[in-house]
Amino acid sequence: MRALAALTSCALVAVGCVAAGSALLTPPPVDSAAPRVALDDLRPGQHRWVAHPVQRPGTDAVDVLLIRELDRRIVAFKIPVRNGQRLLPGAGTSAAEEPCERLQVEVGEQRIHCVRSTGINSTWRLDGAPVAATSARLERLNGHEEDGSFLLY
Repeated sequence: MRALAALTSCALVAVGCVAAGSALLTPPPVDSAAPRVALDDLRPGQHRWVAHPVQRPGTDAVDVLLIRELDRRIVAFKIPVRNGQRLLPGAGTSAAEEPCERLQVEVGEQRIHCVRSTGINSTWRLDGAPVAATSARLERLNGHEEDGSFLLY
C-alpha cells in the first residue's frame, strides 16, 4: 500500500513538472484588443514603416520599423517622429534623439544605418544594439506574429 502511495505521489509530481515546463514555453496570453500592426506581405529581407497603433495625445508621434529577417523572424523598433522627421539616438554621451534624413536597413548585412546631414552617422545591429559605443540602443518592441499581424505586448 505504501509503495502504491509513493508511486502515485511521484506520478503527480512528474505531471506537475511537465505542466509547469510547458507553461514556460507558451507565449504570454494576448488580449484580443492588443495593439497590432499589419504585416501584409512583408517578405524575408524587407522592412516597412507603419504608424504605431497607439498614439498618445500631447506627445511626439511614434512609428514602428518592422523588419523581416532572412530566417522569417520579425523585429520591430519604436521610433519617435517630430515635425515629420524620424528621430534616432545620436552620437555622444547624451545620445539625444536626432533627425535621421536617410535610414538604410540592410538585412543581409545585419544592420540599420542612419545617414544625417550633419555627417554624424549611426549604425545598429538588427537586435537594436549600436555598432559603436557612442550611440544608444534602438527601442525594440516586444510582440509576436499572429494571423498576418505583429501583436505588441
